[in-house]
Amino acid sequence: IPIPSVPITSESFPVKYKTAIYTRLSVYDLGRDNGDTMENQVELLQYFVSQQSDLSLADIYIDNGWTGTNFSRPEFQRLLDDAKLGRINCIVVKDLSRFGRNYLETGYYLQKLFPLYNLRFISVNDGYDSLTADPDSLAISMKNIVNDYYSKDISRKVSSSLDLKRSQGVHSWG
Repeated sequence: IPIPSVPITSESFPVKYKTAIYTRLSVYDLGRDNGDTMENQVELLQYFVSQQSDLSLADIYIDNGWTGTNFSRPEFQRLLDDAKLGRINCIVVKDLSRFGRNYLETGYYLQKLFPLYNLRFISVNDGYDSLTADPDSLAISMKNIVNDYYSKDISRKVSSSLDLKRSQGVHSWG
């Protein structure tokens, strides 16, 4: 009895990306009720990864209480180390603002470093996947500029508020 020949293609065995979930909140999450909690981010991203046939969850990285204006965050640094060691080759975030709010540094990672390490990057809410999208696209650049501006605007507002309270003799600690 002849055995039918079935050609083996890349579709026959889809690539499984060793996927990292990365979450961040700048204000330490103390059970906030506004919906933007670490638990909600992790749950959303775990569900997303579970629905993708080519993704396999390798680890979860959580920077709770760390600013997005720089990348000197402990879990982000661990994520980079794991990428360099080949433990992960895909990063999934909720949106670009959770990844970073510094236009230049965010662009550096998306356009230079991640391609150098063959890292796939997915921003779920932005509909961005480096496998199919252009990291140099105007839409991504504009989102990163808006994220950068937003963090600077908030910083100015908080500083002004604290300066006003100090001038009135009100202390903001304790």
